[in-house]
Amino acid sequence: MLDQFLTGQSTLFALARFTVIVLGGFLFTRAVVMPITRKIASRKVETTNTQESIENITGILFGVSFLSLGLQASGFGGLVTLLGTITAALTVAIGFGMRDEVGSLVSGFFIQINRPYITGDYVEIGETRGRVKEIKLRSTMLENTQSEKVVMPNRLMTSDALNNYTKGRKTKTFAEVKAPLKNSEKVMEELSKSAKKNQKVLQNPEPNTTISKIEDGNAIIQLECFVGSSKDVGKARSEILEDLSNKKKIKDIFSEKKNE
Repeated sequence: MLDQFLTGQSTLFALARFTVIVLGGFLFTRAVVMPITRKIASRKVETTNTQESIENITGILFGVSFLSLGLQASGFGGLVTLLGTITAALTVAIGFGMRDEVGSLVSGFFIQINRPYITGDYVEIGETRGRVKEIKLRSTMLENTQSEKVVMPNRLMTSDALNNYTKGRKTKTFAEVKAPLKNSEKVMEELSKSAKKNQKVLQNPEPNTTISKIEDGNAIIQLECFVGSSKDVGKARSEILEDLSNKKKIKDIFSEKKNE
């Protein structure tokens, strides 16, 4: 009888320890850990949804940790091992079934922490260029020069070389034209003039034109210039090229018959 009583008492004390640790850990997580996490996330992350996601994930991690600690402190070590096995199995299953989603989530955390770009920056990843409209935990939304919305998974935003053309209050933009090689200097001059007269283009640093490559007797001329806002990238490029094409004297220097 005494042994049964002591065993029962021991079980009650173990359950009490488990309850106190888990309940205390839950209250500590809700009252201290999650608010601090939210405060830190609000300084690093712009969107409310992402802030809430980071806060919730932190809460889950601390909850699992306190649950494991409660089981261990109460002498239920076998359950801790079982919990770990189940967690590992679920992790493997999720990893195989949702590896792309998980990869984007992990990349999203790195983007939020390292901040290689922010909302409003003009970036290039692979063959895609655009202005960053929104940064979420799993994806980044870009707006290209045709005002089309492009949703890029964050795993793609970190898996390839990313060029950020926005620096401070300046954004670099590009324009390309093809002209006969012998007329390239004149085309470069007129293209530069079109850029300098455009009100959206900054004059410091000055627009710069170069020959990026030569093919079949033609020069591919590239203009590099800066605009004051990434919103003006597409509009400025269109206006520059339109001004170039509207110049009557320019029409001849795109022809092979000029100066022959």
